[in-house]
Amino acid sequence: PPEFKSRTCGLCGNYNNNPNDDFITKRGKIYTEIEKFTHSWKVGKNVICESAMKSTKAMKEQMRCNFRDWEQRYNAINVCNILKSALFRQCHTSISITTFFGKCLSDVCSCHKNKVCHCNAIQSYATQC
Repeated sequence: PPEFKSRTCGLCGNYNNNPNDDFITKRGKIYTEIEKFTHSWKVGKNVICESAMKSTKAMKEQMRCNFRDWEQRYNAINVCNILKSALFRQCHTSISITTFFGKCLSDVCSCHKNKVCHCNAIQSYATQC
């Protein structure tokens, strides 16, 4: 909700509409590598996040986004978030968006910066829906 704008921190970012400063650790350091950032928020002794690391690596391979190119990453997420929107809510219980979302990110990230990309994953999800 808007009342949380610029009042959050952690794994979900700080909600200030600036994707360049979302990977800030508890100590205020900005990371560009998602693995280091997520590990910085672990709590407790000997916390192992192996499954999270595997899914993060798989996601990075699948989407081919350069995580240092914040504009590209931010754009890809914004474009693909339509799959998570109310527009497709009726389909979410019967058709998982996980694969489609990953493919959408890959499509958008593979696109040249100044080109409008048509996302086959969104069209495929809509067709199945």
